[in-house]
Amino acid sequence: MSNGVDYDLNRNTVLLGISDRPEYLTRIYDRKLGIVYSRFKALTLINHALMLNGFTIDGQRKAMDYNYPKMNKLPVVISPFFTFVMIPTHSPSHPNCVWVNMAFCRNIKTHKSHSIIKLSNGKAIELPISRNALVKQIEKGALCLILQQKSFNTYMVMALQKQGHRMPRKGRIIKVRYIKPKDFN
Repeated sequence: MSNGVDYDLNRNTVLLGISDRPEYLTRIYDRKLGIVYSRFKALTLINHALMLNGFTIDGQRKAMDYNYPKMNKLPVVISPFFTFVMIPTHSPSHPNCVWVNMAFCRNIKTHKSHSIIKLSNGKAIELPISRNALVKQIEKGALCLILQQKSFNTYMVMALQKQGHRMPRKGRIIKVRYIKPKDFN
């Protein structure tokens, strides 16, 4: 944990919700740690995770507004390399907004007007969002992820070409050889 934040988001973070304890602002469900509480708002924790990966929440909003001007309740791509995307159930400024890690939205059941996500460890989490709305948010998250991965790949190709590397023509397969690093004892 760094820069004063008491919890670092990671790929085990399932969701960020409203705390039921008055001294904390955010209730975090972590797949390995269970329920953890934070004194920071969910958006602060998300922005901190973005900054650690070289992004800002405002930059992501501007990029998505530029590409998709009508999109509301924007998902946030924490890391395009690890497909780590947080999806809001409501508008981020809404007091009951819960942020869900898109990777855990695989087994979704419906219960009245809520959705229930079943995790791999057998636990179930109820979310204040309908199944259809959650599926639309997952689609938006996938769209945001694809956009960021595409722009990153384009940037990497341009950087490699600038350094003098020749890129293969379309349709050619690149053979990559993995070199095992030596142990430094």
